[in-house]
Amino acid sequence: MQSCAYHRAAGKGGGMYGTIMRARVKPDQREMLRELLIEREGRSEIEGFHSVELAWEDRDSNRLVLIVHFRDKAAYLAAAESPEMDAYYHKVWGCFEEEPELVDVNYAEYIGNSLPA
Repeated sequence: MQSCAYHRAAGKGGGMYGTIMRARVKPDQREMLRELLIEREGRSEIEGFHSVELAWEDRDSNRLVLIVHFRDKAAYLAAAESPEMDAYYHKVWGCFEEEPELVDVNYAEYIGNSLPA
């Protein structure tokens, strides 16, 4: 049996912060979106950025769920307000058929095994 990872955030507003997004991607833009995400992930100048998870819905292969993690809310807000990130978001939003659903969240706990590479 594998050991299970467990992490509790440092309390309301003190732990990881981010967004859970759900969006419908234009069929011809899936690869472009993936490239944009990989390009952004490879650039470490985004202070406090931690990771992005990308998943495709089983019932609709053009609907994604994107989970974005930042060190904390302050880092998230600083990135969101930067002109560079605004330009990047416009490129990403261009891959969508409509405005995405966005839910900003304080991450409370992580329970489970880390994902295989």
